[in-house]
Amino acid sequence: MAPDDAYGVAVVGQYAYVADYSKEFWIIDVSDPANPQELGCCSTTGRACGVAVSGHYAYVAARKYGLRVIDVSDPTNPREVGFYDTEDRALGVAVSGQHAYVADEDEGLRVIDVSDPTNPYEVGFFNTWDDARGVVVVDSCAYVAAERGGIYVIDISNPSNPQQVGYYDTPGSAYGVAVVDRYIYMADYSAGLQIYERLPIGIKEHSGEPVCSHYIRLLQNPVQNGFIRLSLVPGNQVTKQPGNIAFDLYNIAGQKVAIFRKLLSGSGGQEIKLPTKNLASGIYFLKVTTSADATRFKVVLAK
Repeated sequence: MAPDDAYGVAVVGQYAYVADYSKEFWIIDVSDPANPQELGCCSTTGRACGVAVSGHYAYVAARKYGLRVIDVSDPTNPREVGFYDTEDRALGVAVSGQHAYVADEDEGLRVIDVSDPTNPYEVGFFNTWDDARGVVVVDSCAYVAAERGGIYVIDISNPSNPQQVGYYDTPGSAYGVAVVDRYIYMADYSAGLQIYERLPIGIKEHSGEPVCSHYIRLLQNPVQNGFIRLSLVPGNQVTKQPGNIAFDLYNIAGQKVAIFRKLLSGSGGQEIKLPTKNLASGIYFLKVTTSADATRFKVVLAK
């Protein structure tokens, strides 16, 4: 018998650990890639969507049945030893140290203490703007794919109080994420594969760009309903042609906290909305880069 609906996989050493949407978890020996061998299987109660492995345990995201913890010390006899029922549907999981980080659909990122695998419990959370579908952890940051909400970069150095330190507004719907060296790779649904450079946290902006633009402007009362609102100025060569505009948002300390990329329609007067739901109140500086100039706007968020 083999996995019927393989949905997620993690590979450690000679073993592949497979999350099977048919409510099962499989261990497969891949020491000979041309001849993989099934070793063991166990139930996950819920539909298994994602898996991460650390030490002798596998952590399975099992949709409405939350996080399942499986002892894999004997690959021929995996067995569940603990679980945590998350707030919504667990779709993805990553593990770092004594914590599991669960992409929990409408309930965002949930941080679970797994120091005792038989008794996991939640210690923190971060609500994303849209459904959290995938997560990876690199160093002290979790990168969360949040469908229409893009990619969130969350500082998890204090697992009980995760904080947003970066954001990427992708053109499609972010379903999966991987981070290698300086780059973030996103499975962005209809927009295909998107590749972004990782945000440089704590780097200040020193430049002499103008503070006004002939091509783009803030609307009156620019911050409304969780968005920064801008519009394209009609009747110039930049806004007459379809193309991309780059928006980089900095906090008062000079840290870049969000990146947005928007595609122009080629029509003047087009309104652009940049989401701010998970940004704290305070003063920010928005750098807007078109093919013709770079502009900075001061924006005040009050919540």
